Amino acid sequence: HYGITERQLLNYVRIARKAKGSTGQILLQLLEMRLDNVIFRLGMAPTIPGARQLVNHRHILVNNCIVNIPSYRCKPQDFIT
Repeated sequence: HYGITERQLLNYVRIARKAKGSTGQILLQLLEMRLDNVIFRLGMAPTIPGARQLVNHRHILVNNCIVNIPSYRCKPQDFIT
């Protein structure tokens, strides 16, 4: 549903298990803060694969810097254009 591979999901699960707090809640936060997902949630792309394409083709700026990595982990204060 998030357009990630099984390997990426396992890495996110490992990170979530190491962090303090509810593993499920932290895992959901990690997945929701991915750049491709944030772009989709903001309505800048109709689908998550469409958001990935925007990122891969260097159409997205994060804090005025081009980011071409769909798995980039956004922070709440990031400015996305």
